[in-house]
Amino acid sequence: MVYKKIAIYFLAIVIIIIFSYTYFSSNRTNFIISTDKDFENNSFINKDKGCGIKANEKGLRKKISHVVIEKVNNIKLSNGIFECSNKSLFFINDSQNILISNIDASKGSDNIFQSDNSSVILEDSKISFNKNNKCIEADNGILILIDNTIENCTIGLEIESSISNEEPVIIILLDNTFRKINRDIIWCFDNGNPKKSNIFLFKKNNDLNGKAYKGKKNICKNIIDIDFELEKAIKKYDFKNLKNLLKKRINDFQST
Repeated sequence: MVYKKIAIYFLAIVIIIIFSYTYFSSNRTNFIISTDKDFENNSFINKDKGCGIKANEKGLRKKISHVVIEKVNNIKLSNGIFECSNKSLFFINDSQNILISNIDASKGSDNIFQSDNSSVILEDSKISFNKNNKCIEADNGILILIDNTIENCTIGLEIESSISNEEPVIIILLDNTFRKINRDIIWCFDNGNPKKSNIFLFKKNNDLNGKAYKGKKNICKNIIDIDFELEKAIKKYDFKNLKNLLKKRINDFQST
């Protein structure tokens, strides 16, 4: 009888341990966003082992990222602190006219902020800490960075155009600060047309802390200054007018 009680007690302990492990390991931040969201300055910190280091990159962005925005248009996100992922902290895919402001995101093993096939504005935010990888990555689409701090990464930004992509890929840098970037501020990869490149960097008033827009490798070949009219459209978040202006500026640039 005593042995039976001991066995039942031992089994109960094992069940509690398994339940606790399952609960706490799955109790992690993974917001799937489809409407406007104010995070009200709350902090969301996961405990992924070795987060922020490229060697520990693993998992699917949709399941590992803190914030996932996919196939959504015209929404705003703001005011949150996000830390620690073995993939990305933010993953935006196939989404248009997304405005993200006042976020602090750090320690992503792949990168901290990933935008694919989307048009996104990121402003008044801090993106930081990635060892041997990028702070921000964008594949196709338009990425606009306004008044952000980007720091403590091996590469600041990586902008890529896929082989099948035919539209210009656009990165806009306005009033940003880059700190403690170990290698280059920005890399550009055009997989479809590497010689001519279909990636366009628009820039104005960024503090690169002694570095240059053109780094040692994967150089962005098409660099255009932001004029007053374009800056005005950017700061109005007028995506429709902005896209028309960008198309015109690119045509003018290519014709010179």
